[in-house]
Amino acid sequence: MLKRKLTALSLALTAVLSLNTLTASALDTYRPDVSKPDKITDVRVNKPYLNFAVTAGEGVDLSNMTFSLKNSGGVTVATFKSKNGDLNVKDPHAFDFSDYHSVEDVKWFPNEYSKFDDVYDLFTPDPVKGTAPSGYMYNAAGGGVINGDKYYLQFKDDYYYYYTDKKKFNIVDKITVPANTMLVDTDAKYATNNDKNTYFWLEPISSPDLVSDHPESLPLKMCNVPGKKIKFRAQPGRYHVRVNGGRAGGYTCRAYDHETSYVKVKIPFNTAFPGLCNSDLTIDEEAFGKIYHYDLRGDQSRNTFSALYYSGAVISAPIPDANGDVQFWVSEDGLAAFMEYTYTFRDDDSVGGGGGSVLEAKLPTSVEKLNNVFQFPQAGYCIYNIKPDSYKLVLDDPAMARDYEIVKSTIKVTNTKEMQKAVFKVNKKPLLLGDCNRDGKINMADVVLVAAQLRNMRKLDGRGPVTADVDCNGKITVSDVTRLAAYVRGLRNLPKRYV
Repeated sequence: MLKRKLTALSLALTAVLSLNTLTASALDTYRPDVSKPDKITDVRVNKPYLNFAVTAGEGVDLSNMTFSLKNSGGVTVATFKSKNGDLNVKDPHAFDFSDYHSVEDVKWFPNEYSKFDDVYDLFTPDPVKGTAPSGYMYNAAGGGVINGDKYYLQFKDDYYYYYTDKKKFNIVDKITVPANTMLVDTDAKYATNNDKNTYFWLEPISSPDLVSDHPESLPLKMCNVPGKKIKFRAQPGRYHVRVNGGRAGGYTCRAYDHETSYVKVKIPFNTAFPGLCNSDLTIDEEAFGKIYHYDLRGDQSRNTFSALYYSGAVISAPIPDANGDVQFWVSEDGLAAFMEYTYTFRDDDSVGGGGGSVLEAKLPTSVEKLNNVFQFPQAGYCIYNIKPDSYKLVLDDPAMARDYEIVKSTIKVTNTKEMQKAVFKVNKKPLLLGDCNRDGKINMADVVLVAAQLRNMRKLDGRGPVTADVDCNGKITVSDVTRLAAYVRGLRNLPKRYV
């Protein structure tokens, strides 16, 4: 008799120690079937980018013109020549996106593929659909989370939400739990299935005094409260659920400082926890060299499968019904539930426990494709990841700047995810006949310029020769110098004419 008691004590201690050192079984790596998503949602993932073109007005030749795009501080961020010359982006955080007109274009530039790693945007997933435990963000091309709740989204990748979908639940009841409260809901079948072993207590994580004002003493034995919902006050915080003395893994329940809502879900046990049981909800589990048989719906007097389900502030203690369905509460905020379980066995030689773990319930899910909306440039230049600012297009050559003007040369780039567009048009400036240096007035400096032109001492630049032909005969002669000098001295008038 003494030997049997010592054996039982040894096995029980072994079971408790083994349970306390177990880790939670890893959730299955989520690789959802994305071939037929339940929903498709458009998401823009771009950073600010500018698509622009330059066109020529009447009589304007752009072939010899060079341009600079400057920010509000006058710093050049990009340069190019004519309207089709290569774009030279000088901002180290931006780059030329002009040649990429579709996702397929990326494949034709393998040497530049790494550049597209910079074409990303930080994205915060939906708190239910895209974050654990109720959902996941899935990148079919790889990639991961940054800072726990943000993703790098790239236009060339495919992204999906894989999430618990409440719309697919079989909901049989609802409940609201007050603030500072925990609730335990036990199955009425505990009165008839001879389970005298299953009990639990809560282990506060942050403070040993979190649980308080419980009408019954913990640990709470399920056979003592069959078919009851027991509420007790608890300090807000997280708790481990210890089943029959042990606990597995790091999943927790939680008391809140505000009321929370729950739905009771009815689901086949083997759907919620596939692979744990046989089709008839029985388990043959080896412990200490023997095989013990457990019937989740049958008599539990000798071999007991103890399981508690928790979600938020509610702990469910259900037993599967005759159809193999099980009912447990799920928080509407988190839409996830966990089952903590262990085994207790009894034979002629000993009583003890062996094994156990924690599993996340596989609730009905949906797959939602995030359709990356990315507008590609089809013509002109494009600068990707340009900083929001005011930008001005200018002519680099001073002579060209005196002779030509850019219509609506300034564009304001805002912090939007849509591509911003601009068309800059270069027109001839209206130049005053006789204003050879194009400074807006006619004086002796213009006379000197025309005289130097005639003596081959200095060439008139740009459209200067057009303004120097004051007699409008199509050539520059002494007559033009004479007439211009007479006008400057007030001896002769010139027609006020723009060319």
